[in-house]
Amino acid sequence: MTITAEQRERGERLRALVEHLKGKPVEYGVDDCSMLPAQWVADVTGREFDWPVYGSRDGAAAIIDAAGGLVNVWLPVVRSLGLIERFDVPEIGDIGIIDTSHGHVGGIWLHGQTFLWRADQGVRVLGVRSHRIVRIWQV
Repeated sequence: MTITAEQRERGERLRALVEHLKGKPVEYGVDDCSMLPAQWVADVTGREFDWPVYGSRDGAAAIIDAAGGLVNVWLPVVRSLGLIERFDVPEIGDIGIIDTSHGHVGGIWLHGQTFLWRADQGVRVLGVRSHRIVRIWQV
């Protein structure tokens, strides 16, 4: 498989993002598992997004519960950004939601079916073969 210049550049940007967040505690409403992918899209595309305001894990959980799940929180945001849902294999830099033992979490796809997820401390890279993909949006 040939890697395009855009994919290579995205990979370099994502590596830098992982380095920046390594060991850093999550800031809810700033760089959590929803805001990190939303900010990634804004940085890559130059499009602004409108996200519900919260500043804690409990605040995020209240928004998710009121919406009926994380997907329902994300849908208006990804639509406003003009993102198209993918139904095939995600590409590097796409965003989405997977199902984990922690419930649904948002993140950014890396190469080789791996998923960058913002953890309480730093980031985690998960192999999605062991997790159910809930939604993917092309960036």
